[in-house]
Amino acid sequence: MQGNGYTIGFAAAITVICSLLLSGVSGALKEKQEENRVVDRQKNILAALGVPSPKKDGEGTLSPSDQLAEMGAKEVQDLFNQRVNAQVIDKSGNVVEGKAPTDLPAKVASGEEYNPELGQALYSLKSESGNDVLAYAYPVTGKGLWSTLYGYLAVKPDGNEIVGLSFYKHGETPGLGANIEQPWFRDNFVGKELYKGGKLVGVKVVKGKAADQAAPADMKENHMVDGMSGATITGNGVTKMMETKPKRYEPFFEKVGSAPAKAADPTPADAPAPGGEPAEDGADDGDAAAADDADIPDGDDEAAADDTQNPPPNGAAPPTQTPPAQPAAPAGGTP
Repeated sequence: MQGNGYTIGFAAAITVICSLLLSGVSGALKEKQEENRVVDRQKNILAALGVPSPKKDGEGTLSPSDQLAEMGAKEVQDLFNQRVNAQVIDKSGNVVEGKAPTDLPAKVASGEEYNPELGQALYSLKSESGNDVLAYAYPVTGKGLWSTLYGYLAVKPDGNEIVGLSFYKHGETPGLGANIEQPWFRDNFVGKELYKGGKLVGVKVVKGKAADQAAPADMKENHMVDGMSGATITGNGVTKMMETKPKRYEPFFEKVGSAPAKAADPTPADAPAPGGEPAEDGADDGDAAAADDADIPDGDDEAAADDTQNPPPNGAAPPTQTPPAQPAAPAGGTP
């Protein structure tokens, strides 16, 4: 009969052997796992850009996502390299020659972290002839109920009209918030617009049907989509994502001359901060503030309300103050 020492030694040996085997398998599969992640993101970029074009088969219409799901890794990579130009733009909206998203830190390339000093990933869809750009896609992230939502938003060259939206990673509840990855939800965004009157308003995921909302007709038609039952918080995360993340790419679309015209004569509450566009959050936790206050310079909102920061010309009293009464001149002449 074996003693306790033997039992403990045997268990330790089994533990060490299993750990070594698992470590070896993980190392051997690491390269393959990374390749699968790259291919999956390429599929999502292509799907957002609407590539390949929908086609019909005996059972109906196959969406780009359906067709990509049936392709092997080599086919996806070849299609991506043929139709998509992966670029990096700097904070001024200029394309950085010779630099690709793979040269950026992983979290910056995926849009999880925003660092304009390092650059941002941008993907352009080339026509089949290669002479024209049909659309652009860029990474977007937002906060859902349980997780961060990672995806790609594709827009036409004007930076305004949405071509497609895809999500490649999230941890939302299956059957509820996880429906953001379903074609019936994502297709609602196609044809919607990000700008209204030159101002970024995004696209709102509403409760219920967009058509039933108490809002102007153009807002319901161009800037709202139907919500997901039982997934209000996830929908709110998508809304804030659409209200804030496109602002990062405004310098690029302004640079290429296709951005929507800016609204004329902004009110003080809408005016950009001195020295450039409003600062944007570096982490997703600040998205709510960015969505509400992105166009209002810190510390200037109250001044804009009462207009008392700058002294009026010619010594006149500020508009919100009553001029003091002047003493009456004494009888018989000037004092």
